Amino acid sequence: MIEPTQASEVFREIRELDELLLQLVASPDAVDWHWPGYYQLYVQVDRMGWSIQSAARAVGHTSSIIADAIPDGTHVAAANAALDALGKNYMAVLGWLWQHARGMSSVIKEPRLKAILRAHLHPKSGWYQACFAQYCAGRISPDGARLERTILLLEPSPPERIDQAVDETYLLRRQLFDIGAEDKRRALALASDEVQDMHARATDAMRRHLLAHCHIGDLAHPSSI
Repeated sequence: MIEPTQASEVFREIRELDELLLQLVASPDAVDWHWPGYYQLYVQVDRMGWSIQSAARAVGHTSSIIADAIPDGTHVAAANAALDALGKNYMAVLGWLWQHARGMSSVIKEPRLKAILRAHLHPKSGWYQACFAQYCAGRISPDGARLERTILLLEPSPPERIDQAVDETYLLRRQLFDIGAEDKRRALALASDEVQDMHARATDAMRRHLLAHCHIGDLAHPSSI
């Protein structure tokens, strides 16, 4: 049985992803970007912000509406659709980071960042495989009372590649949140707002990095990544 999860842990995987993105643009000397690929990554990160907003409303701000409308299940279905869209956006961002990681010898210069991308974003990585097989941005129970999620944490000091099984004892986390009570929903809403704020900072940092270092001629060869 899954133990109840602290509200502060909601969307933790997104916070960790945003922290990684912020590190990747923290210094112009850390990463030599392929700019067409960077721009497409930036677009996906920006699009993900809207998905986070919709999912946050589903689990926090509008869960009271869900609780009052269980008979037809319409609001539960809409909330789960928002969570599903978030999951697809999250995986799409990972996919674009993998594209960069493939050529990391010329893209990533900072050793720790290179190690993190190499360990996680590789088709043979246990983390990458587990993420595609098990990651779930969230599913609300039919009665609207519970939110269940399955996420994978990033290993901050990874080996060359994460080859071991990624399970509940190593990086995989199964989360359970009570969204049936108003105080629980309020706590999730506050935690979700913090995630949205951090993602907005990461998106803005990527935008500023693009404007400061990319020139129109850098976008002329989009298929070279």
